[in-house]
Amino acid sequence: MMMAIIISGTRSSGMPWSGDEGQQRWEQAWIAIKKVWASKWNKRAYFSTRKVKLDHDLLCMAVLVQEIINADYAFVIHTTNPSSGDPSEIYAEVVKGLGETLFGAYPGRALSLIAKKDKLDSPKVHQSISKFHFLNKFIN
Repeated sequence: MMMAIIISGTRSSGMPWSGDEGQQRWEQAWIAIKKVWASKWNKRAYFSTRKVKLDHDLLCMAVLVQEIINADYAFVIHTTNPSSGDPSEIYAEVVKGLGETLFGAYPGRALSLIAKKDKLDSPKVHQSISKFHFLNKFIN
């Protein structure tokens, strides 16, 4: 049912997914959507919500379905610093490559910065050894 809703919505928006290979591509997309949805229950999500004392049952998940473009860099900006919980700071990460490079636990790839919202011209720049190394301090 959900796959039919996504197909209908995407086709009506004019996304270029038609032709003979269309059904196979939709099946691949549906598998990927389910994997993202299932990430709500992985170790990283569990320990992250526990650290900030958020009831895991109240965690809501959304899956953004959009066409991927080739890019040289991918980035994410948090409007509250997720490592300290400080709402007066932004936390940003940038990597060379696409989103999977950013969200995967690859060694030494993420360049991050922390800046006070009222002093955006003075960020503190960091390079993580890896996401796994960063997350380990929360798990252990």
